Amino acid sequence: MRPPRPLRTAAPAAVRSVFLAVVAVMVTAAPAHALARDAGDAPGEGLTVFETLLLYVVVPGALFLGIAALVVGASAAWSSRARAPADTARPVWFGGPEEAERALESASPTRSAGGTSGRW
Repeated sequence: MRPPRPLRTAAPAAVRSVFLAVVAVMVTAAPAHALARDAGDAPGEGLTVFETLLLYVVVPGALFLGIAALVVGASAAWSSRARAPADTARPVWFGGPEEAERALESASPTRSAGGTSGRW
């Protein structure tokens, strides 16, 4: 890994990077230096404000709400069937003794402190 550049040499590099990025955007956005429109390239009439709002606000909003309704509706339809059975809610002691309930009943309480360091 290279050490960081001092500000004197980093500033021209940053200016050059920004300049090249702006030039790249301008070149790709240029109309290919066309002198006249090609045949069949008729842009047509522009959109009104209402049509623009309809196209860029209402239609995406309706799509979003439609997809959200499908997701919520599907989860609501499956919610009654997707529940776990009642007997699976018991706690499980992994790696414990064979007869866990008898081991818990026969265990005696301890007076020592708990935790990793034993100082609570």
